[in-house]
Amino acid sequence: MAIAVGSCSELFRPEKRGPVSAIVVLMGFFGPGLGPVVGAYATVQHNWRWTQYSLLIIAAVALAFSLVAKETFHPVIRRRIAIKIGLPVDPSPPASKRLHEFLSNSVLHPVRMLLLEPIVTYLLRRRGLWHPVQLLRCCSLRIHA
Repeated sequence: MAIAVGSCSELFRPEKRGPVSAIVVLMGFFGPGLGPVVGAYATVQHNWRWTQYSLLIIAAVALAFSLVAKETFHPVIRRRIAIKIGLPVDPSPPASKRLHEFLSNSVLHPVRMLLLEPIVTYLLRRRGLWHPVQLLRCCSLRIHA
């Protein structure tokens, strides 16, 4: 949600930003509120598969909107403007370097943190053991009617 509101602040002028930000923030509340209602309606009226079909339809609409959305990442915008007005632009790094940087940031860094940061290891172990225990405890409770 923080990224969405930040994007709204970049895309809209201050006088038009309030209603748009309100809509974006309210979507975080409407989703969990309306999701079960829509899912129950789809299940009762059709069958459970329609819950998945509706998710596919919503995802397709969201993908269509994202393909036509304006770019908001400042380095990309600056680069496009520089090319447009004829300023010299540094060439993009080769794909192998970008792939190496992506893998080191998204794969190696979390693994390194898991192995070298005790608090991360502790919290992951605690969470990994706590949730299954609670699930077993809740599933094994007998409810007498």
